[in-house]
Order: sequence, then C-alpha cells, then structure tokens
Amino acid sequence: MPFQLAIDRGNTNTKVSISGGDGSIAEHLIITDDHLETELHRISEKYSLNRCILSDVRGQHFNLPAEWNCITLSNQLKFPFINAYGTPDTVGHDRLANMAGAATLFPGENVLVIDCGTCLTYSLLIQNAFVGGSIAPGIHMRYKALRQFTGMLPEIDKLGMLPELVGNTTEDSIRSGVEFAVIAETRGMIEAYQDEFGTLRTVLTGGDYSFFEKYLKSATFASALLTQIGLHEILRINNV
Repeated sequence: MPFQLAIDRGNTNTKVSISGGDGSIAEHLIITDDHLETELHRISEKYSLNRCILSDVRGQHFNLPAEWNCITLSNQLKFPFINAYGTPDTVGHDRLANMAGAATLFPGENVLVIDCGTCLTYSLLIQNAFVGGSIAPGIHMRYKALRQFTGMLPEIDKLGMLPELVGNTTEDSIRSGVEFAVIAETRGMIEAYQDEFGTLRTVLTGGDYSFFEKYLKSATFASALLTQIGLHEILRINNV
C-alpha cells in the first residue's frame, strides 16, 4: 500500500508522520537534526512512499528523493477551508496546517484552535473560513523574557503541575506568575471568543498542549497530531 509523508521542520526539531490511504497516522516521530537523515532513510525502507509535503520554517534548502513527489507548503496550495485572512501571504505554516486539521476533523463546526508552543496562537475557523485570531508569547518565551530583561531573575524552563499560588522562593514566585497568568489569560481569551462568536469547539495542540489540557475545562479536544493531520489533508487534496 502506498503511503504519504508529512515533514514539519521547526526551529529545533522536525516532526515527521506517515499516513496510509485511510487518512490515519501510521507513525509519528520527533527527530533532532543529527538523526534526521538516518530516520528518513529508515522510513523510506519501511514504507512505500509516493507523496510528501514539507513545511519548513527555516527556509533552508532541503533535499528529498524525487520519487517522493514532494510539495512545499505555501499559500498557493489548495486547502480544505477558505483563507479569509487579511494578509494571507503572512500566515504561518503551522496555522494553515492547524486550520486544515480542524476542518478535516470537525467538518461544519466553528473551531478555535489554540497552539501551545513557542507562541500561543489562537486561530478561528468560522463556517469553514479561517478568519484570523490572536498571537501571544508562550510559556517558555515568558520565562526567557523575565531572565533577559531583568538583572537578577533566573531563567526557568520547566512545566508540570501548577505551583502554589503564593511562591515563597524566587523560582516558585516566577512559576506562579507565569503559569497561573497564562492559564487565566487563555481562559479569558476562550471566553472572549465564545462571547463574540457563540459556541466554538476549542482544540488544543502544540508542544505544551498537555499542560494546558489539565487546567482548561473549556477545551473540548486536544491533539498533538493536529498539525500533521492537516498537512496530510493538504497533501491529499493537492494530489501529485
């Protein structure tokens, strides 16, 4: 059976997934640069690949076998939704893929996708049109900003359970300020979107989605694979 490959090359790691003819994800990997060539070779030996889509935020030249018939994600492709963004050429590839994933998984529904990564992006699908959203700093960016723009505060880079509200060390105080605030902010953003657009299916994805999932009761679906599902659907409808 032929398979198709989706490659999402981020700033640090590369996410790779393989999908069969039924649209399900057969395998999903997060690969560091030093293992990328080896893993892609293993994948090519294991699966019969005949289509590929590449999303690359680095904009670097990236050689892939010609027989994979690879296309590069761009705003010029067909999508399973209407792109009603005011500046469509500036939309991040992750947001395009997330909207495609939402349109695929929840046809006919109005969806708010929250991507919990380096940035917190809110992307809104209304009557199958991507109409825009919001962009805010993610948790780790907030930690780094406190270190970078102060003289004495340490840099913290960890997530787990929410800390005590009242921190009695500097580290705990920073964690309380960042993590309680970002959860409260995200709850408030969801409520604001619901107030303006009515009932929305709220979907969490991105590297930190599991942390947010614990504390956002208003989220109705969470998936680490939403971007990959969207990439595979984009590839499917741009059949090469």
